[in-house]
Amino acid sequence: MNKFFTFFLVIIIGLYSCDNISSSKRKLENIDIEAVLNSKDELLPNMCELVTLGDVASIFHLNESDIIKRNSSPTGSNPKQKTCFFKWEDPNFPNSAIMVQAIRNPLGDEYPNYIIEIINTKREKGERSVTDKETHLFVDMDSMADEAIYNSEVGKYFWRLSDKVLFQLAFNTSHTPSEQLKLATQLGDKMIEKYLDI
Repeated sequence: MNKFFTFFLVIIIGLYSCDNISSSKRKLENIDIEAVLNSKDELLPNMCELVTLGDVASIFHLNESDIIKRNSSPTGSNPKQKTCFFKWEDPNFPNSAIMVQAIRNPLGDEYPNYIIEIINTKREKGERSVTDKETHLFVDMDSMADEAIYNSEVGKYFWRLSDKVLFQLAFNTSHTPSEQLKLATQLGDKMIEKYLDI
């Protein structure tokens, strides 16, 4: 009986997870992403405004007052990227933080597949981890974006919208790979919903 109950529970959880993914995807069914991107006065959002202290506190189960937010975007007009750091104290993991970043294609029509090639390169050649010095390949993840990849060993997650914008989330926390993926999926969906205003 216990085995049957456990099996039944696993099936229910699996169906619930799939339904969540499908509902996220369904939000984009009637959205013309290319049109939304073309209508924006500024392609890259202020990441410290797109992702708020409240978003991070809610998703990571923290108090807003415990989080330090720092805008690390370059000054000047039309930067190549905009970045925001969120830091907090964790006695078991010093310097806990996440970084959220939006990247645009700096080459324009000269290299229209720039953003797409970043994704492909990380899939095919990977990225070297600073901890174990090994090269880790990125794999696909379900998301609301046109394309998304991740590698929990290096703690990085990427979401592509068309060939124009790439969002990145990087972890420096004590979360396990499965915890990371869950948090990244939640924050990634939140970023895309707010960016596309859906």
